[in-house]
Amino acid sequence: MEFKVLCPEYVKEFNCLGNSCKYNCCREWRIDVSNKEYEYYNALPSGEFKERIMENLVKTKTGYCWKCSETTGACGLLNKDNLCEIYINLSPEEMPYICRAYPRRISLIKDDIEVALDLSCIEAVKLLFSHKEDLNFILTDFDLIEIEGKIKCEHIMENKENNQDFYLYNHYEDLNSFCVKVLKYKKLPLDVRFMILGLFIQQIDSQPESIDLIIKEYEKEILNGGFDNIKNECSFKDVFVKQLKLSVNIVIIILQRYKAIVNNNFKIKKLLGDYLEQLRNFIDDYSAKTVESNFKIALEKYNQYMTTNNYIIENYIVNEIFTRKFPFDLKSGYNSYINLIAHYLIVKSSLLVSFYHYKDDIKLDNIIDNIMLLHRLIIRGYGTENSIIEKQAINYLEKNNSLDLISLFELIIE
Repeated sequence: MEFKVLCPEYVKEFNCLGNSCKYNCCREWRIDVSNKEYEYYNALPSGEFKERIMENLVKTKTGYCWKCSETTGACGLLNKDNLCEIYINLSPEEMPYICRAYPRRISLIKDDIEVALDLSCIEAVKLLFSHKEDLNFILTDFDLIEIEGKIKCEHIMENKENNQDFYLYNHYEDLNSFCVKVLKYKKLPLDVRFMILGLFIQQIDSQPESIDLIIKEYEKEILNGGFDNIKNECSFKDVFVKQLKLSVNIVIIILQRYKAIVNNNFKIKKLLGDYLEQLRNFIDDYSAKTVESNFKIALEKYNQYMTTNNYIIENYIVNEIFTRKFPFDLKSGYNSYINLIAHYLIVKSSLLVSFYHYKDDIKLDNIIDNIMLLHRLIIRGYGTENSIIEKQAINYLEKNNSLDLISLFELIIE
């Protein structure tokens, strides 16, 4: 059924690649089946195909999932042509909800429906980076799946009784829109835009009853050049060393996570391709001096590339703000800001690995693969809770007393 939804423009362009997809989503991760869906399949008429379905359903704590091949990692109902047997033998509508909905992420914000795409899907990442213009949002008709007359939403924003949440709830559109505008303001470098965002969020947390006034003040200050010299006005110390240590720590976390995944599931090696080797070449068992040299080379190549392709990170972060409903995804705006910065630093650190590996030969496809793998196996989680790497990065920041604004600014300054 069609509904009016707010979504990034590229979402409307999405079409599943099906069996031609290099990173088939019917492989290498758990595909859940609800108890009601299990009951539906169990009630199918007896026959060979029903037997195949039931043989491939495995009980879990919350329902069921499809059994995957121990040799290929493929769902048991994926045929030799990489096509779904339920789609072929029953109908698209009789596939499990997760198979029909993925990679769409649906949220109910007040009375409005918002749709984003999960960047663990390679086609979603390609579409996000397919346009060099600013990422824009549209209100459009969108076909959504209903279950028993309801849309299944992963994020629902409802009003809260406490004072701060009341103000934030009633100003959601204004706040989210302003945050997007700040990050799109190309007259200022991206690091300065991040800094303005942090100052703004901190003030909103302390004065939630003055949101309208604060937004107007910041808009005026930005247009009048009030933040143009913000980097010179801050007292930063040992910026390179701090960025190096954090990036190395994040890359170690990523490498350890990938190693653990491969140890538990050797099929993932094929999915990872040469990225595991890229990680090892960047950091594994090297002296501190060698790692520092690798980091310098990667950072130089990254900065050179992004000078003429800055739309990649800008559109990525704007998309992330929309997807995570920033600054409403956590208990306070400042906590949301910390998580957003941690996320940005994780993505940047992961990309540095590929920039070191490919150097001047890096292509957009290499960046797309890097981000997709990071989302599919680390950020989205492979058998783990979402955002576990963000928590690990934030724990590192906390141990190093780096959660205040100036310390965060030191890590993002370019």
